[in-house]
Amino acid sequence: MVVLGPGLGAHGIWGEAELPRIERSLARIGEAHGTFPTAPVGLDVLRGLWISVLRSLLGLETAARTFDLIAVAFGGALVAAWAPRRPGAVFGTVVALAVYLGLPSVAVSGSAVLGDPWGEICIVAAASATAAFVGADDGRRRFSMAVAAVAFVAAAVHVRGLGWGAALPLLAAAFGPNGSKRMRAAVATAGACCLAATCVLAVRQEDGYLPILAAAKTEAFLDDPAGVDVVAGIGAFLHQTWPVTPLALLGVVAGRTCPGWLRAYLVLAVAAAVPWCLVYGVVPLPVTVATALVVAHAADDGLASSNAKGRLIVALVLGAWVALAKDGRAYPAAYVNLFGPPLSGTFFPAEALDLGGRIARSIHVWILAAAAAALALHRGRPRLASAAVAFAAVFGAVIVPHGIVRPTLARLSLAPLLATHREAVEAGALPPRLATLRVDAPELELYAGATTVEAVNHRRKLATLFAAGAPYAALVRKTDLAGLFQLHRQDHWPLFVLDDRHAWARLVANVLPPGLEDRNRLPHIVLDAPVQLEHETLVRFEDAIEILGWEIEGPVVRGARPKVRVLLHVIGPVPASAKLIFRLQAGRTSRIGAEPVELTGGAYPPGYFRPGDYILHEHEMRVPIFEILTGPHVVVVGMRRNEKRNLRITAPAGRDPEAGARIFDRAHHFAAIGTVMVL
Repeated sequence: MVVLGPGLGAHGIWGEAELPRIERSLARIGEAHGTFPTAPVGLDVLRGLWISVLRSLLGLETAARTFDLIAVAFGGALVAAWAPRRPGAVFGTVVALAVYLGLPSVAVSGSAVLGDPWGEICIVAAASATAAFVGADDGRRRFSMAVAAVAFVAAAVHVRGLGWGAALPLLAAAFGPNGSKRMRAAVATAGACCLAATCVLAVRQEDGYLPILAAAKTEAFLDDPAGVDVVAGIGAFLHQTWPVTPLALLGVVAGRTCPGWLRAYLVLAVAAAVPWCLVYGVVPLPVTVATALVVAHAADDGLASSNAKGRLIVALVLGAWVALAKDGRAYPAAYVNLFGPPLSGTFFPAEALDLGGRIARSIHVWILAAAAAALALHRGRPRLASAAVAFAAVFGAVIVPHGIVRPTLARLSLAPLLATHREAVEAGALPPRLATLRVDAPELELYAGATTVEAVNHRRKLATLFAAGAPYAALVRKTDLAGLFQLHRQDHWPLFVLDDRHAWARLVANVLPPGLEDRNRLPHIVLDAPVQLEHETLVRFEDAIEILGWEIEGPVVRGARPKVRVLLHVIGPVPASAKLIFRLQAGRTSRIGAEPVELTGGAYPPGYFRPGDYILHEHEMRVPIFEILTGPHVVVVGMRRNEKRNLRITAPAGRDPEAGARIFDRAHHFAAIGTVMVL
C-alpha cells in the first residue's frame, strides 16, 4: 500500500482493457453503461458494493482500484509469511516483498483495474492451505487446514475456474515438504481429476462464457486459427515477471530452501499457461507471489556458497539478464502493456518515455547487484552480498511502478485531456461540447460528464467547424493533426493544440483559452523560410527534396543521445514512405545511427510535404557504449524511397567543396557532408 498507494487516483484509463470490469460492477449497482461479457458474479458484486460506498469520497476510479489494491496487499502478506527464514538471511523478507512490488503485473494491479490480483490470492492461498494440510502433524491442525483449503479452493474456482482454481493448487500442494505418501497421492489424484475435467470441458466448449471454466474462447482465435501464438503462455510469464525472471528460473531448477510446493506451483502455472493461451488468449497468470518467493529463496541459496558451481550459475543468470535487457529495449510495449490490446508504435508512448531504456536500466541494476554480490562472496562477506541483492530489489520496487508502469498508463489515459477541456469550459472559453475525429474510445462516456460528445467523420468537416469562428474543441488522433495543420495553412483558420499528454490523441481548438499555451510542434517543423544551422550543405535527391544544413546538439560520446537537426527543402513530390539516413561512419568497423529514421519522427509525414516547404527534421541518435570506436567519423546522408530502394543523389554530381558534400558511393545514393569527433 505504501509503494503503490500514492498514485492511486492520479490518472485513469478506463479503456478497452479496464472498462468491461467497471461496467459489470456498475451494472450490479444499477448503472450499466453498455454491453459486456459475462464474468464471475461474486467479485463484481463486491466491487460494485465497494464503488457504491466509496464513490462519493474517493471517486469512481480510486474506489475500483482500491478494491484491487487490497488484494495486492494480501499478496504481500502471503509473501512475507513464506519469505526465507534462514539464520543470517536478514534481508530475506525485504527481498521477497520488494521483488513482489517490483513485478510489472503487480504495479499494474495497483495503478489500474487490470490483472487478476483477487484470483491469484485465492489460488495461492488454496495451494498454501492445502500444502499445510498435507504436512500437518496433528489432527486439530489438519482439520483447520482442511477447512481453509476447501474454502480457498471454492473461492478460487469461482474466480478463475476449475483449472486454475482447483487443479493448479491441488497438484502443487502434492509436492509439500511433509506428509504421508497416501495423503499426497490423494491430493494429487483430486488435482488430476480437476485437470481432466477442465480439459474435457474446454474441448467441448462452444462459443460464449462457461462459468465452471470462468472463461470464453477468444473470438480472434476462432476466426483465425493460424494466428495462434504457440509461445504466448511463456511470453506472458516472461513479461509479467521481469526483471527477475532469470532468478526465478534459477530458484526452480537449483533452489534448496524454497518449499517444494512453491517451485511446483510456478512450473505448473507456466505449463498450464501454454495450452490455455492457445484457446483463451493471453490472461493474467497467477505467478507474482510464487515468483517473488522463489526469487528470494534463490538469492538466499545462491549467496550461501561461492564454489565453482555457484559462480557458473551466477554467470548463466547474468547472461540471461543481458538478453532480457536487449529484448526489453527492442520491444518495450510487450513488457509494459501487459493486459491491454496490442498497440503499435504510433499508439504506444515507448519513444516519448524512453521505455526501452528504462526497462534495460532496471535490469542492469540487477546485473550490477549480482556481480557485486559475487565479488562480496569471494571476499567472504555474505551480508554485503545480501545487501546488494536487497538494494536491487528495493530499486525495482520503486522504479518499475513509479518510473515505468505508472507514466505509461498515464499516457494511455484520456482523463488529462478531458480535464483540460473541462477547465476551459468552466472558465467560459469553450462551450460544453467536444468533437471527436476517429477517437473511438469507450471511456469517453464515463469521462465526459456534462460535456456533449459529437463524432466527426472527416477532417474537412472539422476544419469547417473551426473556420466558422465560434469557439470549438475536438479530440483528434495524433496522426490526423498533420492533415488538419495542412488545411489550417491552406485556409488560414486558427488551430491550437491545448493538450498533448496522451500517447496518440490530441485536444485541439480554434481558440487559446487563458492560462494555456499552444503545444503544437508543427509550426516549428514546417517553415516558410529556411533557418540557420551550424553546417551548410546542398544534397539534392532527384527532383523531390534536398538537404540544406545540419547540426548535432551535444557531444557524441558513448551512451549519449545527441539530437540531430537537418534542414530539408521540398522541391517536388516526396514518396510517402521516404526515410532519412543520417549516420556517422569510421571505415567499415564503426557506425552510429545506421538505421533510417522517419522524417520529422512521423509528426508531419512526407505525404503532406508541399513544394517550397522547409522542413526542420529532428531526432535523437543513440550512441552505443561498446560497438563503436572513438575518433573522427564521417557524416553520411541518404534518403530511403522504400524498404528496397533509395533516392538517387542528383546534386552534387561528385565532389563539391562549396556545397560541403561529396558522393560516397558509385550508385549516388549516399553523400558525405562533414566530420564529427566521437569521444
